[in-house]
Amino acid sequence: MECGICSKNGGSEAVLLCAACTRASLYPLRVNHATALLEKAQLDYRTKSLYSPEDSGGIAENGALPGGVKPSDAANCARLERIQAEQAASEDRINLITEQAESLRKQMEEVKREISERKSALVQRRSDRASISHEIVARRANTLEAVQKGIQRTSHRHDRTHGQIINARASLCQEAASLADLKQRRRKTRDGGVREDYFVCGHALLDLRDLNAKITKLDHANNFTAALIQTAGLLVLCSHYLHVRLPAEITLPHKDYPLPTIFHPQSSYSAREVPFPGTSTSHSTSNTPDGSRTLDQRPLPKPRTLFIDREMPKLAKEDPAAYSIFVEGVSLLAWDIAWLCRSQGLLTINSWEEVCPFGRNLWLLFATSSRPILGKDVEQGKTTLPGLTVGHLSHGTSHSFLGAADAEMHMRAWSLRSPVKTLDRVKAHLQADLSRLEWEVLDEREWDEAAQRKDEEAVLVGASRKIGGEGHAIKESKERDEKGRNAAGWMKLRSRSDDAAGANVKPVPDSDTG
Repeated sequence: MECGICSKNGGSEAVLLCAACTRASLYPLRVNHATALLEKAQLDYRTKSLYSPEDSGGIAENGALPGGVKPSDAANCARLERIQAEQAASEDRINLITEQAESLRKQMEEVKREISERKSALVQRRSDRASISHEIVARRANTLEAVQKGIQRTSHRHDRTHGQIINARASLCQEAASLADLKQRRRKTRDGGVREDYFVCGHALLDLRDLNAKITKLDHANNFTAALIQTAGLLVLCSHYLHVRLPAEITLPHKDYPLPTIFHPQSSYSAREVPFPGTSTSHSTSNTPDGSRTLDQRPLPKPRTLFIDREMPKLAKEDPAAYSIFVEGVSLLAWDIAWLCRSQGLLTINSWEEVCPFGRNLWLLFATSSRPILGKDVEQGKTTLPGLTVGHLSHGTSHSFLGAADAEMHMRAWSLRSPVKTLDRVKAHLQADLSRLEWEVLDEREWDEAAQRKDEEAVLVGASRKIGGEGHAIKESKERDEKGRNAAGWMKLRSRSDDAAGANVKPVPDSDTG
């Protein structure tokens, strides 16, 4: 049909250019939509009538439902559909129950199979247990015996290896002592006895009790310093060979540290760099990053010197502090040697007098093959140590460890396990000896001069009196000699110039005392 406005035939494929064409193209769609709505309403009404036949409003006057369906047929159809729905639900439930029963049946079969497997495993285990338990006592005894034999063989090899280590340590120490020229020299004294002197590298190892009397010249001081240097080096080397850490740490000469020193046991091994005595503290450690972050504000430990630069009486007079530090240093060195002797089985050092001749102790420990009380059992309470020899106890092996309970008990039984007693006794002895050496013993010629010069005054140690005569003076000297004093009796006062030049001690001849 041709449009009166745009003069175009309308159609499904025509281009819509005016409102009339557009309205004309929408009419069929509107009709279709209205038809669909009517059909839907009719179907809804019919369905409602089928499921609700009692609704009289939906029954026509001739007793039929819309669409020509009778009310009885509609009720039967609805009942049939309900029955069919219930039947379908029942079938679904039956199928579900059947599947569950089948699943339970399979699980029961699996459980039965697992139970049978476990029963067979239990039977096998009972059988194995019965076979293992058969003659278990005898087999256990055989196994235990084999293990014990293996332990004994291992212990035997361990002991044999440790014995070889002991021999090697002792050999190294003896060779080090031989290279250090550690010697003993014997000479007869005037009274017919035998005096033993000990030397290292040709330098005498003096008894600590004789330091004031033996170090009266600068050469004596230099020689004793050299002896101490060699002794400290030998002691550190041998302790390294023996794998023993000495209680009093010894610092050997090294860069910016020309002479050896020793620390007290309480301040030893502090892992801190200590400057040489008499020098300033180094600043290099605090400039490092670690030093700046962890700056230790504790005071540095004070090392004891093992060297002397002048005579002992002169050092005591001019620098008492240095004198005391030196005496402590040599006393700690001697005590270190005594401690090492004790740890290696030399059990004869039990008093401070036996600590003082440290040269003898070194020689007995390293340079002689027949050491007393070595190789015997040492009983301490309930603990028994085997025969101790040089190199047996050490800090470097688990076998015969020096820190074990039996070794600790052995060292704890030592009466000199603390160096304080030895230091105090040596300092007290040297101080008393120093006070005696402050006076000079007069010879026969000076006694004659004293008898001729009546105006010259004689003084007794601790008191002052006039000389009553030569016989009285000799009597006093004889009485003091009988008390065991080396330099005692009447002493002559000296001038200050003589004191500065040094005093030569001259004992009174035996002919004057008889």
